Amino acid sequence: MQLWKHILFAILYCTLALFSIVEHWFVWFLAAHTLFCLLHMFTVFREDWLVKSRLKEFTSNARNEAVIVLPSVDWHNPLAWFKPNSHMYEIEAILRFAQRRKKTFSVSIGPSFDEVERIMAEKSVKEVYFVGHGGSHCFRLGTTEILCYCAFNDPVKYAKDFVHQVHCGTSYGKSLINYVVPQENREKCFFIPKEINSYDIVSKFKELEAAS
Repeated sequence: MQLWKHILFAILYCTLALFSIVEHWFVWFLAAHTLFCLLHMFTVFREDWLVKSRLKEFTSNARNEAVIVLPSVDWHNPLAWFKPNSHMYEIEAILRFAQRRKKTFSVSIGPSFDEVERIMAEKSVKEVYFVGHGGSHCFRLGTTEILCYCAFNDPVKYAKDFVHQVHCGTSYGKSLINYVVPQENREKCFFIPKEINSYDIVSKFKELEAAS
């Protein structure tokens, strides 16, 4: 095969991969490419390790003014190897935003529903970040466990100054922000009612920081 054909094939191949990532079809792209599949699985595992290593320096599961909630990972479930909960640069963007707000904050990784309920009911916790996967009305507590935000449909018991839903949203369903955050603060919360990627997350936090 002539050199120009190799170059053309490489360009088309990379274009397909990029388009698959942008359109959230990357899992299907990987399924047809064993080497890329194995590389992606290693990358997901390494990314999870890097995130947890980075967060070790922060107080874990304490009831500070702000709490960052991240889901657990069930490595026995194949989905966990293909769909990371978060990426390192997303976590760095969240930490920068949280630190610049000059509030004490802690990190809760893999909490149960009861533990999340305690965080939401704790009056000393004024701000909560839900980081991972979900929709406008729900959040993945683990690889398969789903938390429905309507469980906190009590604006007195679960009142929060700010809630940041750092995951995908939808054009339908009531967000946790609408359940527990006062009207005047809702525009200051992280919420995007569509599928999002790392670029969207970093950009949104920059926007919120500039507006604060």
